[in-house]
Amino acid sequence: MFNILCSIFFIPLVLPQTYQNLDIVLSTEVLTKHYGVIKAVNSLKLNIPKQTVFGLLGPNGSGKTTTLGMVLGIIHPTTGSFSWFNNGSNDINRKRIGSILEHPIFYPYLSGEQNLKIAAKIKDVNEKDIERVLNIVELYDRRKSAAKTYSLGMKQRLSLGAALLGDPEVLVLDEPTNGLDPQGIAEVRGLINKVAQTGKTIILASHLLDEVEKVCSHVAVIKNGNLLAEGSVAEIIKGDKQIEIGGSDLQKIISLLSTFNGVKNIVQDKEILLITVHDDILPSVINKYLLENSISVEHITVRKKRLEEQFLEITA
Repeated sequence: MFNILCSIFFIPLVLPQTYQNLDIVLSTEVLTKHYGVIKAVNSLKLNIPKQTVFGLLGPNGSGKTTTLGMVLGIIHPTTGSFSWFNNGSNDINRKRIGSILEHPIFYPYLSGEQNLKIAAKIKDVNEKDIERVLNIVELYDRRKSAAKTYSLGMKQRLSLGAALLGDPEVLVLDEPTNGLDPQGIAEVRGLINKVAQTGKTIILASHLLDEVEKVCSHVAVIKNGNLLAEGSVAEIIKGDKQIEIGGSDLQKIISLLSTFNGVKNIVQDKEILLITVHDDILPSVINKYLLENSISVEHITVRKKRLEEQFLEITA
């Protein structure tokens, strides 16, 4: 699935003091969950800022769902603690949180609106709020249709609507686009972005790196229950500059640039070279050097580093 285009090098942990000027919605202290000898979550320390889209990023089995289960009071921690809104783990906090931890399950022969009425009763929310959330998740026109006629993407949006009942301050979503087709993924992604723009904090767990990069402002990288990095997406993916070069004689370009001062690494990906350089090296400098050596390049540009690549480096 992933294409590693750069060499592996050490990435320092991005420390939570990055958030010192931000309000913290959720914090965890040495949060740990063991199942016998299996350490599902190991001494996890997180600080999730208010009004961010925060991604818990990790491969399947990394401890993401277990972490969400603990902070929602569904799973009892082995050790450690967590605090919502600087108010500890009090049950009253849950009224300020909407969540989806499983695949959406609704009564198939009831309409979307009727299913939301059941959810409103369970959450002790006024049914008048149903029209508002149906409009947010763009299902108002299908509110009378039976849930069995909904696509998986529509069911996921209905599930988000149920989580939005009561206008919670925080949404907690576990793999919200898992199993969806490209259209369903785009719909849920657009909905998450729309909800985030209202000022809500969204915490989501995912292993889909491309989707996380598109919706999240902050991430924590978890592997085998251990926190490897935490910070804003911009902080996580910052590092050496990368320059893409395309030309007719890639081997000669590699030969010339392998000894060029400031070039740290060269990787060939089909018809493109990815050159890792020091921050002060400009594409124009490299282009000029190649021209002086009778090499004309067809393509040269600075390439933005991808969260996917950094994730692979961090978890290597």
